[in-house]
Amino acid sequence: IASTIVSNSAGDGGNAQGGQGTWVGHGGYGGGVAVFGTLTLRQCTISHNRAGNAGATGDIGDEGGDGGGVYVFGVSTLSATILNCTLYGNSAGEGSGGKSDGDGGGIADGSGALVVRHSTISHNNAGSGADRGDGGGIFLFDPATVTFSIVNNNNAQSASPDIRGTLASPSYNLISNT
Repeated sequence: IASTIVSNSAGDGGNAQGGQGTWVGHGGYGGGVAVFGTLTLRQCTISHNRAGNAGATGDIGDEGGDGGGVYVFGVSTLSATILNCTLYGNSAGEGSGGKSDGDGGGIADGSGALVVRHSTISHNNAGSGADRGDGGGIFLFDPATVTFSIVNNNNAQSASPDIRGTLASPSYNLISNT
C-alpha cells in the first residue's frame, strides 16, 4: 500500500502465503496489511490474520512470516499510523528447517516510523515453532511511538510476549509484559 488512509474498516482472515506448503521460502509479510508506503489506519479492526509458515523441502527451510496483522517494511521513508484500532487474534508464521519463527503477531515494524494511538493490541501470537518468535503484540526493529493504548494478553514463547523493542515515547499505556 502506498500513501493510503483506511477508515472505519475491518480486515478479517487474511493470510500471507509466501513459502506455505512444501515450497522452500519465507512465510510472507503482513497477513492483514503489508505497508510499502505511508499508511494511516483509523477506527478499524484487523483480526484473525496470519503471516504464512515457511515452506520446506527435506532439510532446507526458511523463516516464518512476520507481522500477522500489519507489517511495515524497513525503509526510513515509510511510515504507519494506527489510530483507534483493534488488532486481535493475528499470528506470525512458523519457521522450518531450524530457521526462526515469525515475529510480531499483531504488528512487525521495520520502518522506525510507527505511531500507535488510542488502540488495543490483544490476543496476538508470535510464531510458536522450535525457534520461537518475539513480540506477540508488537515487534520493533527501531523505536516506535505508542500512546494511550492497551497492549495486553499477547503470546510469544520468548521473554517478550507483548512488545519486543523500544518505545520512543511510552505515554499513558497499559502494557502487560515487554
